[in-house]
Amino acid sequence: MMWYDWIGLIGVFFYLLAYSLLQWRLVDLSDYSYSGFNLIGALLLLISLCYAFNLASLLAQVLWIVISLVGMRKTRKERLLALPGRGGV
Repeated sequence: MMWYDWIGLIGVFFYLLAYSLLQWRLVDLSDYSYSGFNLIGALLLLISLCYAFNLASLLAQVLWIVISLVGMRKTRKERLLALPGRGGV
């Protein structure tokens, strides 16, 4: 296996880690770690695709990155609103 194959496998590990932690209720959807692990996984798979291109996988990774970033932005916004003096409790 080439080095970029290993990078892709590490990306898959991060996807599975995020999903497993969510299913085992060790993280919540609003945790940065959940979106962060998904983002890292997608970025690593995107790197591996630079050397072993697949259009369908490229599209999936780009969308996964966008979805992860939107989720992280939403979490940040909710946390800021929850601060005292910012419309929160």
